[in-house]
Amino acid sequence: MLQKNEIRLLILEPSLSEKAQIRCVQKKVSLDDDPTYEALSYAWGDPTPVNDILLDGRPFKVTLSAWDALKALRHKISPRVLWIDAICINQTDLAERSEQVKLMGAIYKKASSVRVWLGPDDDGDKDAIPILKTMLSVTGAKDITLGLDTGSRDRISQLQRFFARSWWERLWVVQEVALGQKVAL
Repeated sequence: MLQKNEIRLLILEPSLSEKAQIRCVQKKVSLDDDPTYEALSYAWGDPTPVNDILLDGRPFKVTLSAWDALKALRHKISPRVLWIDAICINQTDLAERSEQVKLMGAIYKKASSVRVWLGPDDDGDKDAIPILKTMLSVTGAKDITLGLDTGSRDRISQLQRFFARSWWERLWVVQEVALGQKVAL
């Protein structure tokens, strides 16, 4: 059982091989001690656990979305310290889950960064961020969105697919992103 202001962090072990099994260990820490970690903001998707990771040396089932995020965030050489609600909170313990939900604002606020995981890269929308950056200028917006050429229609289609991802439908993302000291995709 976790104590007051205590959370579990996930230490994601590195791997040189993308095909290697995901291995993690948990560590209990107090938010009062200002631990260094990244918090994950993502959409759970289908809540059915389908993939195994090794957690503290034992198989542990996670959702496809959490598994994809861990695989993408895993470094090749150094461990990564993360807070991921689906794993760091014992989801079967209602009392713990209730207490941890009360701490979520502090968890995201104290994180060194909030990692936004929109899902696996999709060739159809991977250029959405550069398109949005270009649109910040008046001439960029005109060049990208107006006109009837195929390129403009393709860029609008990329943006539509980008904003159709399930992450944008979650109300919690407002808190997760707004409280983060630094937010990164």
